[in-house]
Amino acid sequence: MRATIRVESALHLAIVKRLPREKVLAECFCAMLFRGWGLPTPEPIIIHEHGSLIFGSLDTGYPNLAQRLGFSEELPIEHKKQLELAGSHIVCSWDDAPKATAVDEAIANADRNLGNVLWDGTDHAYIDHDRTLGLIAQQYNLLAEMAKIVGKAREIEQGAVAAALSLDSTLPSRFDVPDGVDFSQFVHYTQQRLSGLGVRLLNRFPKPDDLLTDLEPAP
Repeated sequence: MRATIRVESALHLAIVKRLPREKVLAECFCAMLFRGWGLPTPEPIIIHEHGSLIFGSLDTGYPNLAQRLGFSEELPIEHKKQLELAGSHIVCSWDDAPKATAVDEAIANADRNLGNVLWDGTDHAYIDHDRTLGLIAQQYNLLAEMAKIVGKAREIEQGAVAAALSLDSTLPSRFDVPDGVDFSQFVHYTQQRLSGLGVRLLNRFPKPDDLLTDLEPAP
């Protein structure tokens, strides 16, 4: 929900989410990673309320991509597929899509759907990172899946592997941590994921041999 919050005596409009504590910390930690690695995401804020933590992020003022496209679960299946394809084309056109693919793999993001990116027709931002860091099992890298369905698998794969090699692996351990917050579990998890990240990414994309595995052998 949107709310007005006070940060250092100034008022700001923010998106506020009441979540279990570990998900609040995951949201904040991942937003800090994205921003530290040069990817657009709204500034994260941890709000203390009567001993509990609430996650907030400064409001960008523009909608998520699903809203922008008019996507709804109530639409017919074929219509939804068309909008998902259109949204995937948009996401994969962004210059930072390969790096975002690498970072989503580093944090084991299980939920990068079209509702979890903001887009106003020009600017974009990556949001919603509470299903990451092992809190929810990651079956797919959904940015890699988008690249496959729009025919940009090779381009995104190459860019993601290059981005993985350029990520500062010391960043997760260098954050200024707010009072009452412990990121050590997430720091350890992310650093483990960063080790061998390039191989993890390569495994997300089909190889020529993979495309032949389901073919029947010649008689």
